[in-house]
Amino acid sequence: MVIAAAGIGVGLVVANTADRTDASSETQIANVERACQNWMSSDSTIEVSGDWCRNMGSWMNRQLADGHMGESMMWGDRSRMLETCRQWANSESASTKDARSCDDMVSWMNDHMGVDWDHWTMSGPMMGR
Repeated sequence: MVIAAAGIGVGLVVANTADRTDASSETQIANVERACQNWMSSDSTIEVSGDWCRNMGSWMNRQLADGHMGESMMWGDRSRMLETCRQWANSESASTKDARSCDDMVSWMNDHMGVDWDHWTMSGPMMGR
């Protein structure tokens, strides 16, 4: 009886931790998308479609869900964010302009970083500067 209760307790803790991790990942991807949309709004000469940011976020969600990439692997620093964007653009058979836009987006993000790369997706959108 005690062993069964302990097993149920551990199961609940693991389930709650998984829920928090999933919500955290969703929040972080939403912040990446929001930063991307802010970048798109900042320059009328950007040549990518309006769904570009949402499509990238959906791809990131699939990468996390499938276990192909972890959060810090995708956006833990400038080079990881750039590589993630390029992988997405290449995997979606995107045009060259989409891959080039990754460079522009990540440069813009870096210029508008309000906190360090390690924590910006957890703290909210990076647009602090």
